[in-house]
Amino acid sequence: MPRIRRLSIAAVMTAAIALGGAPAFAAEAVGGTEAVVASASTLQHAGFGPDAHRVAARSTSPTQSSSPSPSRSSSPSPSRSSSPSPSQSSSSSPSQSSSSGSTEHGRGFLWMVAAACIGLISLAIKGTKDSQESESAGPEPAPTSDDTARRARLKAREERLRAAEEAHHRVQGANKRLVEAAELVRTAEQEWDYARAQFGLSATERFHRQVEEAKAALSRGYDTQKRIQAAVVPQTRMRLAAEMSNDLDAAVSPLRAATAEFTAKRAEHAALPSRIAQARERLAEELSDLKRAREELASIATIYPAKTLASLQGNPERAAQLLKSARDALETASATVTKDNARAASALDTASRALTMAGAQTGAIFSAKSDLDAIQDRLGAAIGSLSADLTELEGVEADTALLAPLVADAQEAIAAGQAALITSDSPLEALDHLRTVQARLRVTLEPLREATPASRPTPGEDRS
Repeated sequence: MPRIRRLSIAAVMTAAIALGGAPAFAAEAVGGTEAVVASASTLQHAGFGPDAHRVAARSTSPTQSSSPSPSRSSSPSPSRSSSPSPSQSSSSSPSQSSSSGSTEHGRGFLWMVAAACIGLISLAIKGTKDSQESESAGPEPAPTSDDTARRARLKAREERLRAAEEAHHRVQGANKRLVEAAELVRTAEQEWDYARAQFGLSATERFHRQVEEAKAALSRGYDTQKRIQAAVVPQTRMRLAAEMSNDLDAAVSPLRAATAEFTAKRAEHAALPSRIAQARERLAEELSDLKRAREELASIATIYPAKTLASLQGNPERAAQLLKSARDALETASATVTKDNARAASALDTASRALTMAGAQTGAIFSAKSDLDAIQDRLGAAIGSLSADLTELEGVEADTALLAPLVADAQEAIAAGQAALITSDSPLEALDHLRTVQARLRVTLEPLREATPASRPTPGEDRS
């Protein structure tokens, strides 16, 4: 509406100038300039802006420049020899002045018409731009039923694309599991052949059953893969992919564990010859230690009474018997390593345990002198450490019936240690008993510590 009003004002002004402007300008010389200025002011208020004043300035400048100069009006014409008469002078001067003023005002009128036209064109352009801006800034029209349907179709299409993409990813994951399962079954079959040759059918029966179950799951997976390829609906493809993946995982996981187990056993048995050789070297070292232990026992027997060393007197003989058992077991292992790996491995384990026990017997002799030199301190430390473990055992959650024999043995060891401190009767035996019982007690106590809640009060705290 503002644009229409501005156009109306400009049109009325142009019509007024065209119809009545020329006589007014012809009647009054000064009126031309004032009319131009007034018209320019009207154009500015109508919305033409500062361009109207520039147009008015151009329209007034020809009027000012067209006025005759003083020298032209005052100087006489050279062609005339006589001065004009008073009547001629008085009659020609107003006529010339009137003619000049009329010409100048006519030019001003033309400039006003041109300014009005320019202003109308500028106003039309501005109005068009304002209309475009208002249309672009205006509120969105309310969606129609066609727009709603189109948006619904676009949304449904996006959902279908999203479902198809998700189904594609799940199918890819299931196919990857199928390929991995096929490779695992192939490797497991080879491993089962090797294990059967080394350990026999009875030892590998469960492994063979797991291989067959995995092969059946693999066959079902191939059938499901064909169904997935034939399916079109994304939800159906995703359901079939999930079924295939779950079926393969249920069969493949046990097979993978069994394969790893037999692989480790085969590697262990493959190292049997080198392990037997290492055990023979250890046997030679223990035999040398046994010889030194006999010498050490004879040496400390000259320092301490026989009663003090009573617990050590049988250690060399027990160590010798253990070493003989280890030698026999190693001979069996060496003889069966190429024929029966399982028997060879069992014999090697027997030899290793015998060597460990023999080392404990000789080690007690080697540490006897240092223990006897500080027997009071070591007995006291052993008694205190075992007593602390018993106190901690009372604060953990455990079956007291199962722990009762171990607790009784620990109490007996503490009592024997206290008696040895007083009488010096078999102090080494008492110290060895304390150490042995404490080792068994800590093996039992360690898992109970992990299972006990952190919030459980420690021994000595108020449990009420």
